[in-house]
Amino acid sequence: MPLSEKPNTSASYPVDEIRAVFARYNALVEKLDWDSAIELFTEDAEGGNAEFGVFPNKREGIRQFMAHNPTDWGYSCLWNCVDGANVRYKWSHWFPGERPDGSRYLVHGYAELHYAGNGRFDWLYSFPDLASYRKVKKEWELDRGQPYVSEQLHIAD
Repeated sequence: MPLSEKPNTSASYPVDEIRAVFARYNALVEKLDWDSAIELFTEDAEGGNAEFGVFPNKREGIRQFMAHNPTDWGYSCLWNCVDGANVRYKWSHWFPGERPDGSRYLVHGYAELHYAGNGRFDWLYSFPDLASYRKVKKEWELDRGQPYVSEQLHIAD
């Protein structure tokens, strides 16, 4: 089934179980521990992103996407909610350093995970605010007088 048609299953899992797995996932993402975070996904998990579309290679594609995140960025989950077997959450990333006024160069987005039971997710889709990302990146570059260089995402087919 294509990622865009992932059903909102009526499978019943205890909300506390889903929240506990999400809390583990979120803590690993905050530490940029991609190898451990990917273990919270099923082998056949699907993933995607509003900019890059559906990732090939199931769980490995998700891992490659996660590992692409710049190591000098910060991450925070601002809020989350559990709806059935889905976890929806708002996140923020920030560029390294601070603005001249001391504030962070923040970029926000939303994501959704689908819980498959047994402590694992089988779906991840992320919606970064691409317009905000481009604006904040330009501000960061202007303030520093240099381009922000990050590896381009490459997910092997």
